[in-house]
Amino acid sequence: MEDFVLDPNFRRWVLKPGISDNLYWEGVFEKFPHKSVEATAAREIILNLRAKKFNLPEQDLKLLWESIDNDLPIDQMAEREKIIPLHPVGILKSHLEKTTFKNRQIFLLVKIAVMALMVVFMGSLAHSFFTNLVQTEAKPSPVVLEEKNADPGVKLQLTLKDGTKVLLNSGTTVRYAKNFSEDKREVFLSGEAFFEIASDSLRPFIVHSGDSRVTALGTSFVVNAYNPEKIDVALLEGKVAVETSINPTPQLLFPGEALLMDNKEGSLNKRVFNKEKVISWTNKTILLDQTSLDEAVRILENWYGVEIIVLNKPQKEIFLSGKFKDETLKNILKGLSYAAKFKFTINKEHVEILF
Repeated sequence: MEDFVLDPNFRRWVLKPGISDNLYWEGVFEKFPHKSVEATAAREIILNLRAKKFNLPEQDLKLLWESIDNDLPIDQMAEREKIIPLHPVGILKSHLEKTTFKNRQIFLLVKIAVMALMVVFMGSLAHSFFTNLVQTEAKPSPVVLEEKNADPGVKLQLTLKDGTKVLLNSGTTVRYAKNFSEDKREVFLSGEAFFEIASDSLRPFIVHSGDSRVTALGTSFVVNAYNPEKIDVALLEGKVAVETSINPTPQLLFPGEALLMDNKEGSLNKRVFNKEKVISWTNKTILLDQTSLDEAVRILENWYGVEIIVLNKPQKEIFLSGKFKDETLKNILKGLSYAAKFKFTINKEHVEILF
């Protein structure tokens, strides 16, 4: 139970729940159902400790006690000190019923003073408790970020320390902490990558790309963020929550669903995707399915590490289709040239396409 009380993520969920956190803790209790009893008790503790600190000015407190000392007879005080009180409120109530109206005013003042002191004490105690927590949490160890790059023409496979497998497509960069924190695992992506997340219900895996944030527990998905204005997330297994600046409400994805975030247009497009097309690059296959000429050029430049210049580009948009596995650039351009009616020349890392 103490672990839940001291867990900053659990406290945030209890005090200010959100869809992403709901998804995360739902996964925790599905895997560890017996933890729900401890979590329920911890929740009550956190809610009861939310009392605001109450500060009684020192001058007002001094005047209050002076008033009590002046009005309360010493012999009555000595007599009360012989009593072992079971509850302060009960003792005060019994005395109030036996005294005159004047004495009732006096004891009412005493009651107010005692309650004020109790509030100050409890507020100080709660403040001290949370201050210690904040001080403890405010001293994180230095975060060391590692950066991995898959240059154009290269694919790079990584296995992170938590067991997560990442395959970077050509022209992709990923940054992540050398040692993940105790409450979450975060990576920062530019380009395209396939993630196979190692299951860890206590630490969600978060992928940051531009303004988007993909949160997952144990799952596999592809994030395409070559263009920061258009980020595409396709879920293969599990369940993820996608957060973006376009819509503050996290979007939940289920297997077979993809979400295209167009920051330029300010739109979200959830759809069912073609699995073969999305993961073809992980199988060394280029799959063009009515792909625009500009996108096809980008894919080929990244795949083979070349620069492609298009000359006499037609005004009408051109779309290309074809499936190529372990093919040379020459053979791919030769195959596409028949349908698109263009000529090409290859000079080492420089390619010209002429319409």
